[in-house]
Amino acid sequence: MTLPSTTASAPCLPARTAHPPQTLRLPHGAWDTHAHVIAGDARHPFVSQRTYTPPPVSADDYVAMLDAVGLEHGVLIQISVHGVDNGPIVQALQRHPLRLRGVGAIDGSESDEALWRLREAGICGVRVNELFAGGSSADQLQRLADR
Repeated sequence: MTLPSTTASAPCLPARTAHPPQTLRLPHGAWDTHAHVIAGDARHPFVSQRTYTPPPVSADDYVAMLDAVGLEHGVLIQISVHGVDNGPIVQALQRHPLRLRGVGAIDGSESDEALWRLREAGICGVRVNELFAGGSSADQLQRLADR
């Protein structure tokens, strides 16, 4: 499979306003299992080779959405446009440690100490992304598994 990769990536629309479910009652302790926090600022720029360009979404925006729809917890997934810069997701996990967990992205070159810092922040998995440019892909799987 060939991934589209361009520096002139397509912009994305912002998220819609969240509303409580009208007919569905979510069980106590329900989790959202796939969401992203997105910085795209000078401290956490987007990778140049990416498929799309999303608007920013903060941890507080995400937790407000969880509250609006009645979800208690969420799993943040490292977004491909940040590559292996897990800074935004780690900051979100540190800001909301009782509500959020994360799936990060690594390239296999991380030190043991760096991996332990991710784990201590609440990262409990590693993302392999075959769909979008910017993330770790299956050709790196053995290297990631070794870490």
